[in-house]
Amino acid sequence: MAYSAVKIFPFSKDKVYNAILTAVPKISGMKVSETDAKKGYILMEYHRRWTLAFDDIPLTVTEISLGQTLVSVATKSGSATVDALLWPDIALLNIEKNRRNIEKIFEETSKALE
Repeated sequence: MAYSAVKIFPFSKDKVYNAILTAVPKISGMKVSETDAKKGYILMEYHRRWTLAFDDIPLTVTEISLGQTLVSVATKSGSATVDALLWPDIALLNIEKNRRNIEKIFEETSKALE
């Protein structure tokens, strides 16, 4: 199941991008797996504790105006379709987990920007 969100930070793209790279390793179960600073792209992996699976969390960082940077995050469970069909309750838990992960990314990024 997918979940997405956006947040605007009152900082430059480079500062926000670097803050995200600093913040992600502080989140339990999450790591940066791929980056492209020029494109403003970061791919993170989140290890689901109850399985051996990893969920990919792609994130984009875009400066929308001078000192205003938009961060866009989308999550999707690697086994979302199977979860939804076989275990609807687990699928709902995945949506909530995805929402919490995005909130953690934004929260830790804000702390890194202080």
